[in-house]
Amino acid sequence: MSNAVKIARDPCVLTQEIVAVAKDIFESLAWQHELFLHDPAQLILVCKNLNNNDLHSHPYADCWQNLLHFNDEKIALGNKMLLENEQRNTIQPHYETIRKDPYANRYFRFTRFVMRNIHPHHRRFIFDFPLGDVTRFEDRWRWISHPKGMWPSWVGLERKERDRLVSLSNEDVVEHNW
Repeated sequence: MSNAVKIARDPCVLTQEIVAVAKDIFESLAWQHELFLHDPAQLILVCKNLNNNDLHSHPYADCWQNLLHFNDEKIALGNKMLLENEQRNTIQPHYETIRKDPYANRYFRFTRFVMRNIHPHHRRFIFDFPLGDVTRFEDRWRWISHPKGMWPSWVGLERKERDRLVSLSNEDVVEHNW
């Protein structure tokens, strides 16, 4: 990802921060997913020892503890907690940097018009929050969590439909070939 910034024609704040967002999401969660697959109890112990309560909305140990249940509601809660951590604590600091840069902020003012739905069963940001700002955590989280938002509509899907969407290629997801 660092190389992508170096070869970009215009390595502006916006480019640097969008690349940094992707990198930070990967670095904060990839090792956790790997350890969860290998030894969930060890992951929870490691997360408890991290003492990240001051860094995240939800301690990672609590998130992953919910994912150990064979209860769909607890699993959904654990995933939603991880999503909120990602949105508030990993992504938002980068959006704040973007908002402070005049060029990047000017560009990002238009994101509400182009921010697409994340899956086919919820709506574009502009349709639900025409005066909202997707770079603000509060507006973005309302879009994700309101009753017809991304999260409730995802959790409400039949498992077969969720499995179908998860099995799509990254290219199909990006191109909205659902």
